[in-house]
Amino acid sequence: MPKCAAEQMEFGRPGRRVIEANFRGGVISSDGGVMLLRQMDRRIGLSAAVAAA
Repeated sequence: MPKCAAEQMEFGRPGRRVIEANFRGGVISSDGGVMLLRQMDRRIGLSAAVAAA
């Protein structure tokens, strides 16, 4: 399988902090983002507004 992504990516240096991402997560789940979206939807009420329309 070809290696299509860099081992690590840097996104800049705001102040003294370095923002970077790497793809060595091992076995992880991507379902955590759905929980974040659910909380935001509950906070702003988007789904309820769409259902009421």
